[in-house]
Amino acid sequence: MSLADLQHSIRTVSERTGLSPHVIRVWERRYSTIQPRRSRGNQRIYSDSDVLRLQRLRQLTEYGYGIGKLAGLDDEQLNQLIADELSKVPPPTRTSAPTPGSDSSGEFVLQALAAVQEMDVTRLESILEAAIVDMGQIGLMGRVIGPLAETIGEQWRQGNLQAAHEHLATATLRTFLGKMVRPFALQPSAPLLIATTPAGQLHELGAALVAASASVLGWRVTYAGTSLPAEEIARISRVQSARVVALSLIHPEDDPLIPQELARLRKLVPESTALIAGGRAIRGYAASLAENQIRAIHTLEELGEVLDSLRRLPRGG
Repeated sequence: MSLADLQHSIRTVSERTGLSPHVIRVWERRYSTIQPRRSRGNQRIYSDSDVLRLQRLRQLTEYGYGIGKLAGLDDEQLNQLIADELSKVPPPTRTSAPTPGSDSSGEFVLQALAAVQEMDVTRLESILEAAIVDMGQIGLMGRVIGPLAETIGEQWRQGNLQAAHEHLATATLRTFLGKMVRPFALQPSAPLLIATTPAGQLHELGAALVAASASVLGWRVTYAGTSLPAEEIARISRVQSARVVALSLIHPEDDPLIPQELARLRKLVPESTALIAGGRAIRGYAASLAENQIRAIHTLEELGEVLDSLRRLPRGG
């Protein structure tokens, strides 16, 4: 699920960016590079946007830019600098594993974003192929495709990418995910998950990412497409005896019809079918999700934990 506003500890951010916790704190205090929120226990908590910004800053400092000059630039300006640098030298093709203990996910995300900006499908596919060799299927989905999809969506909403960029990226990523999980599709004894988006939600990459993740985790999956009314989702669920219906909510966050769709879906879907939802827009529908006993999923790791627990429970448990 391309999942927005995920919350991370400074340790996780350090692992994902390659920056030490000390450097992260110094950049925050001295240069105001990011402004993390605080938990109830007064611990720093970072969003995916914070992580991606730090990854951009780290990469640019490696190109020789000073953090003092970079700190005042917005994300669009940082992306442009990265694109300028990447255009000078072709991106490396990885043929071996990275150095033990390193995390190359940020590098892959930035290279893939540059390929999307240039509308270079061949390059984007080669970057994804290198990433899956580097970190495996689960790592690719959680540490590259998820953050990449979030960044593309954010850039599109801000007007920094055109609809054509977003459509090209979505089509390429969806096709790549479909090819990747095809060997896992035929498991007749496995529980079944339906991945879709409710009526009005047209962005499909989150649902495709959930479908791929569930397949890798050993579930049979029906990818039902986008913008389905509650009645249609419920019909598919009943016909296929689905164990889980997974909804992707990406954009918009304030559709007044979504709460009605969620309520109808909970009423129409059998009680034995679990409903879960993820995506950057779930915060806008938090009350409706809770009211209709639809579990909000914030990370792919959490998705895996929830699917594992549902698989162990009897239907309706």
